[in-house]
Amino acid sequence: MDDLGQRMFDHIGGLIESETCDGINAQGVHSSEVQSHQAKFIDGLRSARLSAVRFVQKEASRLETWGEMTTRHAIERAEALTALREAGLTQTQAAEKLGIPLGHLNSYIIRHRIPWTESQQGKKQKAE
Repeated sequence: MDDLGQRMFDHIGGLIESETCDGINAQGVHSSEVQSHQAKFIDGLRSARLSAVRFVQKEASRLETWGEMTTRHAIERAEALTALREAGLTQTQAAEKLGIPLGHLNSYIIRHRIPWTESQQGKKQKAE
């Protein structure tokens, strides 16, 4: 359980442990009525506590590990570059679409030995 989940768990647990509704008797409410309301309130807190614990456990089980995240990012980058390459874009056009400098894209392509056949070396397009 992460830190936030533990704090929620402890806070709700503290409310359950207190089991008091101060001030209710001062308004003239019968003590058996107060105990009934307290019991319902405490049952509700226990239910909320269980729900919070289940939620935190469920969320924690769905978190990616660092390695899984790194692998997913690598796959997504490869898929994006493949799609841009297959669309017939040059590296310059692909870098513009990705919003990154051409040098970064070119370094990535060289480092990962990605074949990029479409080129227009030395031909810069004029801005219209």
